[in-house]
Amino acid sequence: MSWRAECTLPPTSALNEDEKNFLKSVKKLRDVFKLEEKKAGGARLEANQQAKIDGKQAIVDEIAGLARRLPVQSSLWEKNPDVVALLPDSALERRNKAMADTRAAAERRDKDRQERERERASRPERPRARTPPTHQTRHDRPVTRLTISPDGNFFYTSSKDKMILVWDVPQKGGQHMKARKTYAGHDGAVWGVDCCLSEGPNKGKLLSGSADGKICLWPGVETLGKRAEAVAPLATLDHGGIVKFVEWSLDDNAKFVSCSYKLGSTPPFIAVWSLDGTRSTCLVKIEKMPARANEVRWGAPGGRTKLFSCHDNGYIAVWDAENGDLLKTLALHKDIVTQLNFDFTRKVLLTASADKTALAVDVSTPAMATLKTYRADRPINAIAVPPTYLSPDATEEDNQTVAIAGGRDPRDVTTSKLVEGEFDVLILGADQGDQWSAGKGHFGPVHCIRYFADGLGFASCGEDGCVKVYNADGSVHAADTL
Repeated sequence: MSWRAECTLPPTSALNEDEKNFLKSVKKLRDVFKLEEKKAGGARLEANQQAKIDGKQAIVDEIAGLARRLPVQSSLWEKNPDVVALLPDSALERRNKAMADTRAAAERRDKDRQERERERASRPERPRARTPPTHQTRHDRPVTRLTISPDGNFFYTSSKDKMILVWDVPQKGGQHMKARKTYAGHDGAVWGVDCCLSEGPNKGKLLSGSADGKICLWPGVETLGKRAEAVAPLATLDHGGIVKFVEWSLDDNAKFVSCSYKLGSTPPFIAVWSLDGTRSTCLVKIEKMPARANEVRWGAPGGRTKLFSCHDNGYIAVWDAENGDLLKTLALHKDIVTQLNFDFTRKVLLTASADKTALAVDVSTPAMATLKTYRADRPINAIAVPPTYLSPDATEEDNQTVAIAGGRDPRDVTTSKLVEGEFDVLILGADQGDQWSAGKGHFGPVHCIRYFADGLGFASCGEDGCVKVYNADGSVHAADTL
């Protein structure tokens, strides 16, 4: 027995004997190819070299015989295409049949896959199983906005936790507030919420706008029972974009306005909608704006209905609500206008800006002159005034104040030093803007302030996820955290 047969080491080549012999014959044929090239170039061949050329066909026949035994999946087929091209069809019959079978099998698999995909597409999509929402007593993420019910007994807050919560206005001070209802139906942060105050079938109903590109219509809490529970929306509108703000019309119970940020291929826009029961129709759409709109508010009811919007470039734009025509632009601020508000008569427009100023603008006259400028040592996100603000009939006992609040973006707070009381609600004298007092307790930027209609206090919410109710002098009346 030879040493090769007795050796227990694994073979060094993965080729079988037929493949090895095939390679040997191919090498002989390639030697012939070289001789043919040499002869074609005019070189004179020796007799033994010419004999090799004359024996070319015998080598090809030898390779053809080996090819009939060569494994179909052998890599030698692809590595020697010039040699394979010289072989007769009879030598390639087995390989060609195997290749045809492989292609047919692949085609069958593709066809079966396409059939499965068509069948899957034709079947109605099963709704994803969702965990039913449960009632929560407070927000667990930043609170973006609040709005007060028509009777002043409740207020609503929206949040980045995708929820809207309903709160009782506490009658007694020092209470630990807990939400009484949870409105659940959005799939993204809820940026805007508004309660319908005007008379009609929608009075007390709620609108909300979210980062999911939807606006939801909700029942007023007055129509629901007292049991703490999660409430589903009455209807959902596919708005598009990131809906940042919604507001009901003050003199048409069936209209509302919205503004949104760009999302995907949907550009930022302002829109006026009509509502018939639970069906919404877009009446006006405004896409050409001074810059992206952060909020849009209805002007005073009666006469020519106007819309007021605030923008990233510091401008206020005035629009015709009936046709979307731009009536006027006011360059009031040097930085983003973060919020708009009105006094209770809607004759004075209030603006808050990242440039650390807040303005009171007389929008009852065509000149739209600035009446007051309020300054702070922080970016201002929110502004609100009591019912007696700048009223000529107000007495010394009336609450002649303005409340402003804000604070730097959370990303900036980590890289710079806070000013003292940066997240306080500052209560300023309405006339001179001097600070009278401060509402304390927030530990993040304040996003919204709203006075109650009786003027005896206001509510606030902010980045810290907290909701607070203050007395008119800034003392805390009640809060959702002790």
